[in-house]
Amino acid sequence: MTRRWAGPAAAVATGLLAGLSGVRWALARRALAQTPAPTAADPAFSASDVDVLVPIRSGDPLLARRLAESAATLGHARVHLLVDDDDAPAYAAAVSLAARSADLAGEAEHGGRGDSGAERPLAQVQVEVFPPPSPAHNPKVEKLAGGRRTAQ
Repeated sequence: MTRRWAGPAAAVATGLLAGLSGVRWALARRALAQTPAPTAADPAFSASDVDVLVPIRSGDPLLARRLAESAATLGHARVHLLVDDDDAPAYAAAVSLAARSADLAGEAEHGGRGDSGAERPLAQVQVEVFPPPSPAHNPKVEKLAGGRRTAQ
């Protein structure tokens, strides 16, 4: 008796599932159509309200360039470069970027437009130095925890 109903029952079940899927699809389209379009960002919020914590270690020969490219994409955010005190190459790259950022900020305050002639947002780059963590701790997590305490 079960076999006799297997074919028609499977067809009915498949039809019900297809119908339910169609109803769900229609309801989803309706909900999306009623969702308001995204608006401009809240004027009370600005990039200068953002702290970006970047734990760094040397080892990448392009570290300084990659840090500069990242900072250039962050607008007016406060960028905290978190460096171990025993990592001289990372410290040198971070200090160089912070100095360049400060120079560009000074130029912008005096009406300058930077190297390209186009006005560009400037991240506020700070270097924070931390002692190396104990062997039982993750170096990046330790720096992030320390940077979080100093971020605004």
